Amino acid sequence: MTGLLFLLILATVGRVSAQAPVVSARIDSSSVLIGDPFHLDLEVRTSPSVKIIWPSLPDTFNHFQLLTRGKIDTLSTPGGTLYRQRITLTSFDSGMWVIPGIRFPVPSTDTSSWPSTDSLVEQVNTVPVDTTRPFKPIHTIRQVPFDLLDYLPYILAGALFVLLLVGLILWLGKRKKPAGPPPPPPPREKPYETALKALYQLQGEKLWQKGEMKPYYVRLTDILRVYLENQFSIPAMELTSEELMDNIRKVTVVSQQQETLRDILATADLVKFAKMQPGPEDHSRCMQQAIELVEWTRPKPKPEEQAGSLSTARP
Repeated sequence: MTGLLFLLILATVGRVSAQAPVVSARIDSSSVLIGDPFHLDLEVRTSPSVKIIWPSLPDTFNHFQLLTRGKIDTLSTPGGTLYRQRITLTSFDSGMWVIPGIRFPVPSTDTSSWPSTDSLVEQVNTVPVDTTRPFKPIHTIRQVPFDLLDYLPYILAGALFVLLLVGLILWLGKRKKPAGPPPPPPPREKPYETALKALYQLQGEKLWQKGEMKPYYVRLTDILRVYLENQFSIPAMELTSEELMDNIRKVTVVSQQQETLRDILATADLVKFAKMQPGPEDHSRCMQQAIELVEWTRPKPKPEEQAGSLSTARP
């Protein structure tokens, strides 16, 4: 019974000691010159079942400045897990300074039992100055002797750049042709010419012969609306058929063709909205009426244009 109790106590003590993290800290040099860096190595040995929180040192503490934080390396060992981190520190204050112990929080235990490293002492020394010797005078500016070889690469590079630049200018000068008068702008197509061209193109596509009646009438009426808008400043694209008929009465030459336009718009509206199926003669009639409407309302040529056409037509 006593032996069994001893084994139980020994196993409990072994399990507790195996779970307790062991932390340590060391520096690679206990004495450095002011401003020189040195390393602080942190190490923790713990079992996989124990979770620890790795402390984060502040950027400055107790006359030390933190330069870099190394990554935390993890190494599996037979007794558990080994964690390592290297931190680089420096100091710009001469004297003997203490790196305080660093605590490693263990969430599963009480704060009083958190492991901590031992404090370390670092001696920061100033640069020794021999005050017994007199101050030396300031050296004058030393003149470096001129050596052409030191500047030869820059001279060659500059000469090569100048040669390339001159060659490029000569090459561009040969390619450049003497500037002549700019070509006259192409004559602007008149609205009625655009409309007639679009109507003949629509006629050649033979949409209604392919059974595409609605696209045929949509394009037909759009061509006429664009023509009226560009030629007579009637906002035809924004108006309904009835509103368009009211507006064309203000333009004498267009009002003379109002019945023709009304017939085209009415037929088109029946096809687009009532899904009516006109006969082939209706399709051809609407196209012919549209061409005649544009031809009738086209502006009369000016006297000088008539004279020019007559002189061109003479043999």
